Amino acid sequence: MEFKGGFDTPEEVVQAFGGRATGYVEGLVFHDQNRDGVRNPDEPPLPGAKVRVGAWKR
Repeated sequence: MEFKGGFDTPEEVVQAFGGRATGYVEGLVFHDQNRDGVRNPDEPPLPGAKVRVGAWKR
């Protein structure tokens, strides 16, 4: 499963908010069967799911 989207942020906007910051995101993609936003013990991970954050290269 792959979702693509986003846009290039103009440099003026980036600088207006203090520049670009670095960091990381981690977690697990799972099937939220009861749609409560919390992983319960009976909700399985989705193997092979990819999550990308940042600039999208086409």
